Amino acid sequence: MGKLQVLMGEYRRLETELNKLQNEIHAMDRIDIDFDLHNRGQNTIVLTGCYKGRGYVQFYDIPREEFIHYVERLQHERKHNLIRNTDCPPSIKTYFNFK
Repeated sequence: MGKLQVLMGEYRRLETELNKLQNEIHAMDRIDIDFDLHNRGQNTIVLTGCYKGRGYVQFYDIPREEFIHYVERLQHERKHNLIRNTDCPPSIKTYFNFK
């Protein structure tokens, strides 16, 4: 087998792999947003992170008693986890390019 044939075979393999990756990226190019404009309670927990390999953002509106429970539980975690305090929500500007 000549060197050119080996290179062409490798090129086809890489091209197939690139197409697979582009399809995976295209599949991730979906954003689901659930807008809910209702009067909410005073206690909201925002949970963000990576869950099961995907970006995760959830807002939980909970009663005062449960909120106190979560605050006290997380205060006990200070030795093991990073706790950040802010006086106001951060300003986030994000831009999405859609086809």
